Amino acid sequence: MKLPLKLYGRRPLTRLESGLYAGIAAILIAIFAAYVLDFMDTAERVGMELTLSYVISGANTRVAYDMLLGKTPAGLAATRTNPFELARMTPGNFLGSGDSSNIGSLERGSWFYDVAREELVYLPRLRRGLETAAPDNALRWRFARRNDGPGYVLTLTTPYRWQ
Repeated sequence: MKLPLKLYGRRPLTRLESGLYAGIAAILIAIFAAYVLDFMDTAERVGMELTLSYVISGANTRVAYDMLLGKTPAGLAATRTNPFELARMTPGNFLGSGDSSNIGSLERGSWFYDVAREELVYLPRLRRGLETAAPDNALRWRFARRNDGPGYVLTLTTPYRWQ
């Protein structure tokens, strides 16, 4: 005697089951997208902070090298130049020197040097965790001589909080 073979899971899904599965998938995709955006925001912030530390390290290395050669370190005039030029580095997302009057048309996620205000400017691409008083969401630093010895620092001119 042969028993009939029963196959489970071969029936079509009902509308309720399809809707339930689609809703669960949508919720999981939304949660995943939020995490990915947070990770991208954090990666951009860390990349910006690393670029700032590379600029300061490059400029201070140049001062130390000049001192080893017996040259006088660059004076106050150097603080009015582009910090990327002084550090002899150019990141891939550096747009060059210019005026901040057309800041709205510049590509986000880029650096540029504002000649008129003598400031290094970063335009963040993602601004989910960024809080700043600047209407254009531009982060600005001024290049200055250290007070406690030779070398340079970047002082923040636009307060911000980026979490």
